[in-house]
Amino acid sequence: MFGRKLFGLIGAFLLTSLPANGATHKGVCLDHAEYTATARCVTSDQIFEKVSVKFERDSIKIYFDDGGHITLKLESEEISNPRHVVAHVTDKGYETVTWIIELSDLKLSTPPSEPEPS
Repeated sequence: MFGRKLFGLIGAFLLTSLPANGATHKGVCLDHAEYTATARCVTSDQIFEKVSVKFERDSIKIYFDDGGHITLKLESEEISNPRHVVAHVTDKGYETVTWIIELSDLKLSTPPSEPEPS
């Protein structure tokens, strides 16, 4: 009986200690690395040309030059287009504020071009 409980506790610990899936691009985890980006607040039409961003699970944190930062909720954890990452403010009353983040230093893989016919 004691062995089953111990085994169950160890199993539960291992399951909860596994990292949760976070922000990914083509199956590659983007969490915890710092990226350079341009951030645009769609609602106010403000553009911040060079910011640093970090992904963490379903959130993205934008760091501004003046030392400030904002944490947003990603619209999707799967980043299909790193040049168009959509995120929203989570503060009560500001949920409709939308940001578009364009990652500058994440390489887009493009299919090889086909040779032109002669």
